[in-house]
This record gives sequence, C-alpha cells and structure tokens, in this order.
Amino acid sequence: MEDLTQDTKFCIVCGEKIKAQATVCIECNNYQDWSRYIFRWSGMVAAIVGLLPLWTIGFSLYEIAFPSAADLKISVLACNIKDIDVAVFNNGKQSGLIQRVDFKVLREPDQPGIYRDNRELVIERNVPIKQGDVEILKLLPSKDGSEELPIKKESQKCKYKLDFNPSRFSDKYQQEPISSVECDCAT
Repeated sequence: MEDLTQDTKFCIVCGEKIKAQATVCIECNNYQDWSRYIFRWSGMVAAIVGLLPLWTIGFSLYEIAFPSAADLKISVLACNIKDIDVAVFNNGKQSGLIQRVDFKVLREPDQPGIYRDNRELVIERNVPIKQGDVEILKLLPSKDGSEELPIKKESQKCKYKLDFNPSRFSDKYQQEPISSVECDCAT
C-alpha cells in the first residue's frame, strides 16, 4: 500500500489515492462527504413518488370492487294500533332496502294471561333507500289493514320491538346485520 502524504488521502468508496482537498474521487466519481448519500436515496424517493398514483388508483379500484354497505339508521316516528311509522336514513355509500320487519310485543313475564305476539309486519311501500336519502315507511299488521296491533292495558309495561332485516344492492345479494328499535305499545 502506498504511503499517504499530507496533500493526499484514500477515497472512502473505492480506496484509491486522491488529493486531500478533493470532494469527488477521480476514479469512481463518488463524493467524499455526506452528499454521496443524496444520490443513492434520490432514486428511492423518485420510485416512491412514482408509486403514489398507483396507490390512489388501487384504492379507488378497491372501493369499486368492495363497496361500503348501506348504513341504514332507523327511528320510530309513531306507534298506534293500525300501523307503525318509521324513518329510515341511509348513511352508507350503497343503496339499501328493508327486506322484512319482524314484530314482537315485549311485556312483563310475571303478568298472567299476557301473550307474546310475534309476526312479520307488512311494509306498505318498499322503495330502495339511496345514499343520503330519508324514507318514511308505514308498517302494517296485515296486507289489507284489517288487523290491529296488540294494545297496552292500563297497568302493563309493554313495548313493541321491531327487527329490521336490511339488504344492500351490489353485484350479489348481501344480507346486512339486523337492527332493532323499540317503541311503547299503543294504548
């Protein structure tokens, strides 16, 4: 190995002898200070910046392939013996539809002679609920409206429980989780 003089040093990349004041090696063209790392990382930064548009495209395609479900929020407006009026708001990104409403009467179990009524209610006018829309649905005890819902007697504690079975529209039918609401029985 050659000896160094005061006016020479070894290149920190290739090990060749260069002038002591040299900032770039004349053999391998590498910088002799921290700036040599900039060029090494600039390719990596350019690759990451180049991939960003692909990430956004990929995310958009994922949203198209796997859309968010309808997020139906249900609120009872009125409970009476002829019908139950509910407001349905779609907070999701897909249209939704209430397929079926199961009706139960919840009463105190210790009251003698009180029955539990379980049935499916009829949706008077069932329409798709689009994103951001609110629909008012009228739930009937029978198709012809001749039946009535059970009423609360004077000293009873009674509630109607409504289990909504929504579904969303997409390329295949998907059942959503059941959501339940309660309202006081009609008197």
